[in-house]
Amino acid sequence: MERFTNEYSRLVNEVKRELSAFSPDDGVRVVLRYLEMPWIRGDWVSFVVLADEKGLYRIIHRRWDREYDRQRSLMGIFNLDRIAIHEDNLHLSPVQRLSLDKLIVAIALPDVLQNAMVIDGIDSVLFIHNNDKQHEYWWNTGPDKIACFAPVIAYLKTLFSFT
Repeated sequence: MERFTNEYSRLVNEVKRELSAFSPDDGVRVVLRYLEMPWIRGDWVSFVVLADEKGLYRIIHRRWDREYDRQRSLMGIFNLDRIAIHEDNLHLSPVQRLSLDKLIVAIALPDVLQNAMVIDGIDSVLFIHNNDKQHEYWWNTGPDKIACFAPVIAYLKTLFSFT
């Protein structure tokens, strides 16, 4: 039985769950996960960077086509089982992998982000997994506060040809 709702918050929670849900296969480790959720314009996106046993990288990119779902739900009733999530996979070349690794290593991981709330901004989540340690950052702030992450985020977006 399909799930319907007229509560936008339930739709948002389901989209967040679908964009960030991921269980790696055996022998595959998560290097980095990034989720971006703009509140005014733009699609919500996520990137999961995976490394297999051979050290080869693959990126799973998911995108919520928010405008499409809004047009389908003109009456304000959303089908939680038919959300327009699109997924692409990209296997990185050795050169691309090296470039991404350099960007990740270059991040000076802060202990805490100086988060200044931006009204109607972009909610973002970044998980970095390195040396068996996980770093998790959540923010809704201006780009100047997250400059250390900007090169990695820009590179991921460039690989999928959007900004």
